[in-house]
Amino acid sequence: MGTRRRLSLAILCAALAACDGILGINAVFVDASSTDGGTKDSGAGDAGAKDASTDATTHDAVAPDAHPDSHPPDAFIADAPADSPDAHPCSNDLETDPNNCGRCGHSCLASGTCSAGTCQPKAVSMPQTLTGVPNFLVVSGGKVFWTQGGHGSDQGAFYATASGGNATSVTVVPLDEMGWGVQTDGKVVYFVSIGEAVYSCAFPGCGPDAGMRTVAYTSNFNNGPIPNTISGMALASDVLYVASNYAIGANTGSLTRCTDPADGGACVGIASNQATTNSPVVVDGGVLLVTEGASFANGGIDQCPPMGNCGANFILDMNVTSPQYMAADTSRAYWTEWTGTGDGGVILGRVMGCVREQCSLSAAPYAIDQARPEGIASDGVYVYWVNMSAPSVLACPVAGCPDGGPIVLAADAATGGAPFQVALDDAGVYWSNMREAGTIVRVAKP
Repeated sequence: MGTRRRLSLAILCAALAACDGILGINAVFVDASSTDGGTKDSGAGDAGAKDASTDATTHDAVAPDAHPDSHPPDAFIADAPADSPDAHPCSNDLETDPNNCGRCGHSCLASGTCSAGTCQPKAVSMPQTLTGVPNFLVVSGGKVFWTQGGHGSDQGAFYATASGGNATSVTVVPLDEMGWGVQTDGKVVYFVSIGEAVYSCAFPGCGPDAGMRTVAYTSNFNNGPIPNTISGMALASDVLYVASNYAIGANTGSLTRCTDPADGGACVGIASNQATTNSPVVVDGGVLLVTEGASFANGGIDQCPPMGNCGANFILDMNVTSPQYMAADTSRAYWTEWTGTGDGGVILGRVMGCVREQCSLSAAPYAIDQARPEGIASDGVYVYWVNMSAPSVLACPVAGCPDGGPIVLAADAATGGAPFQVALDDAGVYWSNMREAGTIVRVAKP
């Protein structure tokens, strides 16, 4: 090659490098074992994954400003030939390295394992004794808190270290009735004894004889300000919202707002005579979203002002079939619905989402033909949900599911058998296994 040609090529390469720098483009290798940020099956069986991913629908209307690759695999600069051992400087085995699982930098979290390039689920709680059935959960300050039903010491509020390691289950407080809901700000834990009351206690060191406080009784237990049976809670700073119902489909749903709940503040009703209320979610400095609707009947999503009365403020009205649980991030709302029954009486449903300010125009399914979808959560990058029948834990980018369907984080036995609710922290996805001797399970985010 002549000097002039070498000089020309050098100038061209320099120009391309400058463009790359301006545009923020790096030359990368993509490992063949990593597909769509981890769409492989968890290895625990594909029955649930096949059922859950069938007919998944990608929709641009929910998030036109987002991109399915908004949480892309970590890239590394190509500084060695592709067939060289140094082509993957983070690991020579992306199939089994728990610190670089499926792609560089993708950690399976403390004590996690990697198989076939996919992080494997891990129980972070001990199996609950005898009849203990975990239900609602929340992750805060490196701990996962949950409530559960059962008998005697099997019911109450519990916690475990979120990082796993040696799985533990520590009783926060036992309850006389089934525990059914938990929230925490990292200092105070609020928990529900279904049909009785909302309690609080400073953590750690709380218990029936050490700092446990009654936030509010239900009216059917002690003539308190919360009507009927408690069905859900949401916490925003020093305000606690409580949803309750007496009978499904009987317009007995209500919402109660308790200010300064840890210090004995007042609880005031903000909505009554609603259809079945469930799954309150607080967004945008106090705006409350709550699903409202009867079993297999039309319902909607209410949006309540921070301190005003709630009711009939629908952002999506009479378009939601039997809404179950709800989640929200800074711009979108998500919920699970039950739409009917299939073979063998299995409840079928779908996962929905919308841009909150355009909900009536943009509501569209993430996935349909789901097998009893229950809990749902979002971190603004992915939306996560669980199916209890054909048990599976699934995720999709907020812009919509990939062409191949939802990402399967766990399926069948790897879920514990009956996933019910889901919670998130910065790196992990947690869910409750709602069966006797159930567990709390965790897996790395995709």
